[in-house]
Amino acid sequence: MTSSLAAWLLRIAGVGHEMASRVDRADFRWARPTVLVAGLLLLPVAAWWIARRHRERMPWLSPRQRLILTCCRTAVLALLVLVLAGPSLRLEEQVRQRPVVAFLVDESDSMALPVGRLPAAMIAPAAAATGLALNATDDAATAVGERLARLSRRELAATLLEAHEETTLRQLEDRFDVRWYGVARRPWRQPDRAAADRPLPIGGRRGDAAAPEAARPETYDTAIGAAIEMAMDDAADRGLAAVVLLSDGRSTTGLDPLEAIRRATEAAGGTPRAPVIAVPMGSPDTPADIAVTDLLAAPEAAIDDTITLTATLQASGFAGRKGTVELRDAAASVVESQSVTLRDGRQQVVFSWQAARPGPHVMQVAVPADAEEGVHENNVAETTIDVTERTLKTLVVDHAPRWDLRFLDHAIRRDKAFEPTVILTSATDAAAAAGPGLPGAADEWAGYDLIVLGDVPATVLDAERQRGLVEAVTSRGVGLVLQPGGDHLPRDYVGAPLAGLFPVAIDAAAGDGAAVLTATDFKPLQMLVTARGALHPAFAISGDATRNRRRWSDMPPFFLAAAATIPTPAATVLAEVQAPGIRESRPLVVEAPAGNGRVLWIGTDETFRWRRNLGDQLFWRFWGQALRSVARRPDRPADATWLAVSPARCEPGSQVLVELNLVDGQRQPVVAASQIATVTGPSGASVTLHPGGRPGLYAGMFIPESTGRHVVDVAAHRGVSGELVVAEPSRERAQPGVDRESLEAIADLSGGAVVEIGDFDSLPQRLAAKSVETRETFEDDLWDTWPVLLLLVGLFCVDVGIRRLSGSS
Repeated sequence: MTSSLAAWLLRIAGVGHEMASRVDRADFRWARPTVLVAGLLLLPVAAWWIARRHRERMPWLSPRQRLILTCCRTAVLALLVLVLAGPSLRLEEQVRQRPVVAFLVDESDSMALPVGRLPAAMIAPAAAATGLALNATDDAATAVGERLARLSRRELAATLLEAHEETTLRQLEDRFDVRWYGVARRPWRQPDRAAADRPLPIGGRRGDAAAPEAARPETYDTAIGAAIEMAMDDAADRGLAAVVLLSDGRSTTGLDPLEAIRRATEAAGGTPRAPVIAVPMGSPDTPADIAVTDLLAAPEAAIDDTITLTATLQASGFAGRKGTVELRDAAASVVESQSVTLRDGRQQVVFSWQAARPGPHVMQVAVPADAEEGVHENNVAETTIDVTERTLKTLVVDHAPRWDLRFLDHAIRRDKAFEPTVILTSATDAAAAAGPGLPGAADEWAGYDLIVLGDVPATVLDAERQRGLVEAVTSRGVGLVLQPGGDHLPRDYVGAPLAGLFPVAIDAAAGDGAAVLTATDFKPLQMLVTARGALHPAFAISGDATRNRRRWSDMPPFFLAAAATIPTPAATVLAEVQAPGIRESRPLVVEAPAGNGRVLWIGTDETFRWRRNLGDQLFWRFWGQALRSVARRPDRPADATWLAVSPARCEPGSQVLVELNLVDGQRQPVVAASQIATVTGPSGASVTLHPGGRPGLYAGMFIPESTGRHVVDVAAHRGVSGELVVAEPSRERAQPGVDRESLEAIADLSGGAVVEIGDFDSLPQRLAAKSVETRETFEDDLWDTWPVLLLLVGLFCVDVGIRRLSGSS
């Protein structure tokens, strides 16, 4: 039988095309050869026994009929033996796979900015690369240069790819497996190059086949690091020749591109996974621009207090000029104006604002737009300040004047929201310290809204005083901040009453029994803010969790932390620390409910290091909001029903915490497995709230995806609601220039290069097409095909027909 006839018969029988077309190279196999051998040996015996039974039981049949019946039944047994033996065809082949070239095309908002005026030397190559006509005259060159300058960066990328479709891209497709990706707030896989050219509406979503519903991107951010990681992960089983990045280099969210390359390099054994070839989409010259890139102010302040607002300006092309910076209120009225001499780069402007009335205040810092600027949206930054009338009676207790205590003492006395009392227990002997100055009974502790307890010896804070403090927190709703120092807290309190308030478990054996984690000069400790902590009031500088985590995780390192191991069940870890020699991160900043009160654990007394180069800006930003977050709040008592949403202002895709305290008509806590909160607004949703650590308290998270005002309420309890404002950020246009430094760093770290658009046609010569050989195995069973079934049905029909014709059935 020829191979073509065998292939035809196998295809007719239902065997796969891959196997049938290469049957001459396939091996015939039996899955269970022992069953085949045993069956064939027993088959003659079975046939003799069947024939004998037919002679004894069916004497009225003719010898011919008995023979046919015996053959049918023996054939059925033979067919059963073959099926059980599992005949199959197996084909193993070496397959050459072409390496992958991944194109990442930036489609974020910043790509809608103009290309800008190119240097004279770049105009001719850029015109040739994009297919624009260029004559030899100066006027023609000027016209083409102006036309290129007016293009948006997205249009430049699309024009460049279209112009090279039949040349450079065709050459790459002949040698490589070319894959296309879009990049915005999150990356997504494109089905083809045509989808990459298709424009994405500014601020909108892609709804065509180029991006499935689940992958529709928001354009107000750029996640270049996540895109590089996706491209490399997708080609994990293939050779990756290069990642070609068409972008302006601004990565505003997610994984840092350099970190993505480092991870891939580590996974590849220390050699770069693939070179990244960056193609800058824009002029190398920085456009004239003035931007307010950052506005730092406390989110909560006391009435009649003076609030400091620190704005960061980023200017280019205006060095030496005079400019005006304005502080505006919600009605856009100018509260204060300052004249500054602009310089290229960053500079700060500080405003002071008197909080005259309670309630939320939206404050803006703005620079009037200049006619030379191409982008005006980045001239304004705003923040929300909640002015309250509450004054927190605060007790700070410590044993020695540690650096953190000194700076905290200075800062807390300047904030009118606090009425501080500071007790230093080492100032007198233990007996005197245990006198009237230090509270003992629960009523004495409950005279304060907030207790900050430092490294106090247990000999001073004896068991009786500890029990009074525990009762004041759990029953009276007093807030407690614990800041270990390494000498006494937490070591002295393991097994003591105060340990019942710890939101973490303590490793008492760590640090030779000191219950601390220590570092060296070469391996200091580093704080890592968690996803939940990034939007906690203590760490929430902006509405973007990623930005908050980056800012705080870049704080100066420290050298001592309490040896906490795991959080308690109801606790929330806001920040972690990685210690030398310990694989897992340990809790560093933890918040937890404790009965009617709250406890905040700050596991290091070296937050004073955050003042380096910054002064009080972030030190008191953290401490001020951390203290407010746990202090007793008259508007949120344990015996009343209330709902709180935090943060009150965020960006799409950020986590939002909903807390509900629920009591009945007798002001007793309502205990249930869960509660349901409803979110009405652009991102309508239902939020399941689970028990939050004490009876009546429930908490849950949700993520708003759309901008606008949202209201969160509980249907069964009218009048109990909270509000949330979700606003799109303006980071994409904060710095309109092309970030060539970032693109060069990405290219250098990965072993790639920065290629100008005029040299785009050099890509095929830069890439080595090293195919990857893999072994592919094809296997098809021969027993579960339709001819076998047809044969079985035919034998059964013959058997039944003979018995019916003879009157045997």
